[in-house]
Amino acid sequence: MSNPHEIAPLTPNDQAGAPEESGPHEIAAAPDRGAAGESLLEIADLDIFATSAAGLNPIVRRLSLSIASGETVGLVGESGSGKSLTARIAMHLPPNGIIASGSVRYRGEELMTATEDRMCQIRGRQVSMLFQDPFTMLSPLTRAGAHIEEGLAPGRGGAGGRPARAARRAEALQRLAEVGITDPAVADRFPFQLSGGMRQRVALAAALARDPDLLIADEPTTALDVTTQAEILKLLRRLRDSRRMGLLLITHDLSVAFMVCDRIYVLYAGSVVEVAPAAGLRAEPLHPYSLGLVLSEPPVDRRVAELHTIEGSVPRLDQVRDSCAYAARCRWATDSCAAAVPQLRDFGPGRQTACDRIERIRPELVAERRLAGRAAPAVPAPASDDAVVSVESLRKTFRIRGIAVEALRGVSLEVRPGESVGLVGESGSGKTTLGRCIVGLESADGGRLRIGGVDALERGGMRAAQRRTLRRTVQMIFQDPYSSLDPSQTVASALAEIQTLYGGKGAVDPMRLLAQVGLSEAHGARRPAALSGGERQRVAIARALAVNPKMLICDEPVSALDVSVQGQVLRLFRSLHAELGISYLFITHDFAVVRQLVERVYVMYRGEIVEQGTVERVLTAPEHPYTRQLVASIPGRSIPAGASG
Repeated sequence: MSNPHEIAPLTPNDQAGAPEESGPHEIAAAPDRGAAGESLLEIADLDIFATSAAGLNPIVRRLSLSIASGETVGLVGESGSGKSLTARIAMHLPPNGIIASGSVRYRGEELMTATEDRMCQIRGRQVSMLFQDPFTMLSPLTRAGAHIEEGLAPGRGGAGGRPARAARRAEALQRLAEVGITDPAVADRFPFQLSGGMRQRVALAAALARDPDLLIADEPTTALDVTTQAEILKLLRRLRDSRRMGLLLITHDLSVAFMVCDRIYVLYAGSVVEVAPAAGLRAEPLHPYSLGLVLSEPPVDRRVAELHTIEGSVPRLDQVRDSCAYAARCRWATDSCAAAVPQLRDFGPGRQTACDRIERIRPELVAERRLAGRAAPAVPAPASDDAVVSVESLRKTFRIRGIAVEALRGVSLEVRPGESVGLVGESGSGKTTLGRCIVGLESADGGRLRIGGVDALERGGMRAAQRRTLRRTVQMIFQDPYSSLDPSQTVASALAEIQTLYGGKGAVDPMRLLAQVGLSEAHGARRPAALSGGERQRVAIARALAVNPKMLICDEPVSALDVSVQGQVLRLFRSLHAELGISYLFITHDFAVVRQLVERVYVMYRGEIVEQGTVERVLTAPEHPYTRQLVASIPGRSIPAGASG
């Protein structure tokens, strides 16, 4: 191994701008990019380590990757695989305590030994980075236009030196127009005054202000709604083509990578396990882990009989340094897989795999994919006409700085015993507000709300016992389980507390709850910080089940999870529904999730229900224009022609 050397520490002035979304306008002239296909970034034999008192702990091993101008390369894998860390090393922005060895070359120039002054010349000007959360790149005290003006090259828009103020403003507006923001007033707004998609567009405009040749986009669409995600991906693809820009897309979502990327590197536990053209990987994965990622994506065109999952979690590299890192989770592993580290080897044009047994197991991989696509039988409608929850003409208005914002405009829906119902819409449509009104976390302004036949609209005058009864009937699971768990409490004590407060005679034993959600008794002694994201969500589900409720409201419970962990949690929801006969109101923007879990779906737009029906009918023959746009924006479907960008 070559001697690791520490990269210069990050300073506040080194922060690169974050990218955003695109639109119908173009900057008049893009800089000359050189010959098409010219090599931009070459990473070779990259090793990354975390330093500790015990020595060096490996995180990434012998990673090699290349990107050419005009090419989009995907770096795909679960959390903990080393994707984002690799990008930060390439940008010379390592976290504290991280060192690296190997080679990172930009246009043939070695960056691993570059000075910080030289890297400051490269960042933003030649290589720029876009992060998942634009708030990490946009100062809350700086207006949108000023973020872009700060990134403009000296001399752009004016005669020598820094551009004149009016010229800088004009070019900032042009840059915003390039990413689809045509309203000049947006330039004068602060980040917190913009939607998530608008913030990402502003961040993208700032990242592209100096016309970089290479953009590194780290999970740029993970937190976005499906329509906004489609617009951002379309924008990135268009900017790549118009600028002949290289694009490195880091994601855990293969469906996103398939929409945009030319080639894909699959990373697992710090090692590349497969390299392939996107079309080839989609048609036939040649590594069991790649197949697992493909199968873990729930299909949107049918409800499958069995939801595929990758059991277990990604190991640390130091735990598998002498074996196949995936062996412990692979159903095809043999003793030989644990005896040596498999190396990437060629397997057809442009394809490499790190599975030593691929020739022998390839027919079984193909068969596994075929079996995984079997459709499930139709789900019968619930026999009861009585509703666990009935909402009629519910209204809710928030006042924000004196401005009235109608979150709910006469919403009506119902969920019957044993029924799974979906509530679909973009952020800001009112889905979460409706859920919070049902469980009593918000008070509606008018309409009717009945829970288990009890009028639940006005809870202020209820006795404590009545409120406890309502809480035992309906519980809510939130998107971020960490924010809803007390970090100082063990899992067992959190479950016991809920039972003491609300459980009564119907409470379920904590250890039985853990078993129901697929956790061991040992998890009961742990605190949230010692759990993975999927384990924390299982604990949140167990806590909701502790009072033996008749219905769960699930608010985006899998949107922040890796696709493999998402599959595990979705399968858990299915099994709990079959075992307990519990009702669900599943709030999400993901139609693929809805297809696998619910029988009926309501589509919500700007505080109103605009369409409802069976999942089959709504997905195959949507009637409302907004529903058609949502369906067309699903990854793997064509991006809507009318979408901005």
